[in-house]
Amino acid sequence: MNIPYIAELYIYPIKSCAAISLQSVKTDKYGLQHDRQWMIINKNNEFLTQRELPILSLIIPSIKDEQLTITLPDTSTQSVPMYEESGTIIKTQVWDDEVLVHDCGDEIASFLSEYCQQNVRLVKIGSLFSREVQSGIIDFTTEVGFADSYPLLLISQLTLDDLNSRLLSPIPMNRFRPNIVINGGSAYQEDHWRKLRTENNTVLHFGKRCSRCVITTIDQSTAISGKEPLKTLASYNRDHRGRVMFGSYWAYADYGNYISVGESVSVIE
Repeated sequence: MNIPYIAELYIYPIKSCAAISLQSVKTDKYGLQHDRQWMIINKNNEFLTQRELPILSLIIPSIKDEQLTITLPDTSTQSVPMYEESGTIIKTQVWDDEVLVHDCGDEIASFLSEYCQQNVRLVKIGSLFSREVQSGIIDFTTEVGFADSYPLLLISQLTLDDLNSRLLSPIPMNRFRPNIVINGGSAYQEDHWRKLRTENNTVLHFGKRCSRCVITTIDQSTAISGKEPLKTLASYNRDHRGRVMFGSYWAYADYGNYISVGESVSVIE
């Protein structure tokens, strides 16, 4: 099948923690519904990612009955209400953006602090949260949650296949933590597309290519890091500033539609 179509969909409820694979998901103000709506911060109110703490990859979130449940590698669990905003309001930053977030309470903080071996808090997006997308080439104003810079990260399976053909040991797509995986078409097509329409009439706008960091070198199932795929990617896929690139960021002007696995994708530009 050569017509591009949506092959996989993922959300990451807690920034830098494990994914949830979905067959269909609604778009909301900040991205795919429930994607990166929670975040772990340290004692200085600075956000934590796998860059500093690779074991975050082993924290498994799940969503059911308006509860976010967190499961640790020892199978212990703790839940927090998804929509409650009764917690303390905290000022923190996501890269250069200062934001107001709601604390999720002492019980979950203690649970995660023991696992992370440092004092941490779980915080969430609430009604006071506001963070506009600051860069890229989109010509409309849109917001983003705790994702690094854009509501959506899109990667083609054929792009990963090309990378894996250059590696001694193939790696899975989860190293790159995409929201949307496209199959069909051609490798690296996501770098050149500028506007897409899904079969369900969601229009996606290209923002910018995605520069990659050391998180791609962390095995998401073990939290063990190595040198690949960054070493190989750096040999052939850099931008004009020397940054290693893989995948692309996307946004949409209108939200509320569903995106589903199996939908074909039409290239508008």
